[in-house]
Amino acid sequence: MKNTFAVLTASLLLAACPDAPDTDLDADGYPAPADCDDSDPATFPGAPEVVADGVDQDCSGADSVWCFYDGDGDGIGHGDEPNQRSDAGVCAGEPLYADVGGDCDDSRADIFPGGDDIPDDGLDQDCSGADTAVCRPDADSDGWGSDAETVLAEWPCDASGLLREGGDCDDGAESVYPGADEVVGDGIDQDCSGSDAVACWYDGDADGFGDLLGPQVDPEGTCLGEGLADNADDCDDGSAARYPGAPELCNELDDDCDGVVDHGQLAAWFLTGGTTHIELPAFTTGSDAMTVEAWVQARAGDFVSAPAVWKQRTAGGDDLWLGADLGTPAPTPRSSLFAFSPDSVEGSTLPVGAWRHLAMTYDGSTHALYVNGALVATSGGAGPLNLDLVGIWQIGGSLDGSGDPLESWFGAIDDVRIWSVARTEAEIAETRCAYLDGTEPGLVAWYPLEGDTDDAGPGGLHGTAVEAAGLVWQGR
Repeated sequence: MKNTFAVLTASLLLAACPDAPDTDLDADGYPAPADCDDSDPATFPGAPEVVADGVDQDCSGADSVWCFYDGDGDGIGHGDEPNQRSDAGVCAGEPLYADVGGDCDDSRADIFPGGDDIPDDGLDQDCSGADTAVCRPDADSDGWGSDAETVLAEWPCDASGLLREGGDCDDGAESVYPGADEVVGDGIDQDCSGSDAVACWYDGDADGFGDLLGPQVDPEGTCLGEGLADNADDCDDGSAARYPGAPELCNELDDDCDGVVDHGQLAAWFLTGGTTHIELPAFTTGSDAMTVEAWVQARAGDFVSAPAVWKQRTAGGDDLWLGADLGTPAPTPRSSLFAFSPDSVEGSTLPVGAWRHLAMTYDGSTHALYVNGALVATSGGAGPLNLDLVGIWQIGGSLDGSGDPLESWFGAIDDVRIWSVARTEAEIAETRCAYLDGTEPGLVAWYPLEGDTDDAGPGGLHGTAVEAAGLVWQGR
């Protein structure tokens, strides 16, 4: 039944157009042209609109459509089903309407399907159902993600071969990961600490040189940590003053760890039972004063006594004798002995196997004996000392009246010095470990015995090894 409004509307249209023919072909009360489709009685101005059927039943100019509510204006409506009607035929022109739905958060314009998802911010900007996460591949399946590569995937990276956390410094080696067993010194950082663990040595005295008996492992690969050294060269890890290259002190210790005590790299070692000695040319120091020095080490043996430095008297016997009286029978306590004819001085114990510095002086009236730079005995002379030019000098032995070997040193002798002055106790103590330059005042002859018998003093009084097979050169 036509409603009153429709009839009135049609009447007004006819009144406005008195010449218009009555062409209400569909008998819906709306003749053309007021009826936008005079062939369909369900289509006329004000007719009930069937939404989104492609037909403009109410002749508004467009079919009504369903839209999605777009609360944040991002162009994507809320929900999966449209629930908003637009009689304009489009949703884009309607405030808060959108053609498509699926917005998972219609209160934020930066969140919609296809949006840019910011990884690991806790928000699902692209409405994929989860926040995007920075994941790390675990190519070697050791349970640790790669530190060198990242992949974007859905949080929490539980896809095959992906892990949330990294830490693996080599994702191509199953045995390399944080906390793995480190193989020391193989050049591989198995535990991903940043360096390969290396073998170090315990450095108890913090002098930079380790103890051979104290191996350590440094996971940092530097051996620079407290109590560590990269070598085992320390000869005394309880003393920071003793290490390779340390100043060599005159203390009967090997301060620089070179195997040499106090001074000298080599020494002359005289073998037991032989007649080996070093013969020096005849010379004199004068009759008023002199000093003779030598480093000695006595070894066990069956000889009774032997000089380290000796000079023959013209008529035979001892003109000068510096050495050890070993006692009868051996081995009684060794003692150092120094003799000038016609006087002698006996000093302190000379232990077997230990280096000792012996020095004798004569000042014109008194003989004095020094051991390791300290005065141990003196004796008044029986007249001026007379060292002639006839008798020869020897290192490591003496001769009898016929010129045959009499007493032979068994052990080592080093750094023999002969002076024409009576040196003081302070001078002897200060220089007994020092290396001379050969021009010191009063120096007559100096035999460093560094592998040869040459005189390094000013006179060039070179020695000659006799029975050289019994003489060897070894470190002190």
